[in-house]
Amino acid sequence: MKYNNLIPNEIRTHFDIIEVKKDTEDSLVKGKIRCCDTNSFEILVTGKVKYGIFSKMKLFPKNDIIVFELCCKKCGKIFSVFNTEYNGYDECKGICIENRKKPDLLVKCRKCQAMDFSVELQYEYPDIQELEQLKISDVSNAYTWVRGMIECNRCGTRYRNFLDCETG
Repeated sequence: MKYNNLIPNEIRTHFDIIEVKKDTEDSLVKGKIRCCDTNSFEILVTGKVKYGIFSKMKLFPKNDIIVFELCCKKCGKIFSVFNTEYNGYDECKGICIENRKKPDLLVKCRKCQAMDFSVELQYEYPDIQELEQLKISDVSNAYTWVRGMIECNRCGTRYRNFLDCETG
């Protein structure tokens, strides 16, 4: 299987693979998001952004929902990275796209208040044979875990695992 098939369809053309790990149990695909040959995005979310010590910032569910979308700072294109209502292993049969929850919060850097981030994502997939046995038609959406690291493009502050969600 090509690892490009293990990237959700909505972001596939914006995902630059930087690392792939495969073992007998699962596959991990890590990459950076880009649009218009840049990695400059506003981040729109639904959820609760909580702060911890040492400049930590993390996204938690709000009413059991997390939505994580990006808006390209250059062209204004908005695309969905993750939505608990229709992404991931448990939801791989999908939900009507028109009924999905829209983001209601714009993320700001905790340190400098900028709204300009680069984004790195990691998707974890179960063994391909498991997906084939279950006859899952959209393998790209059948990931069991998604993690997102964001970095402020103004001050360089990194928020590791800002998005950290098990989906199945």
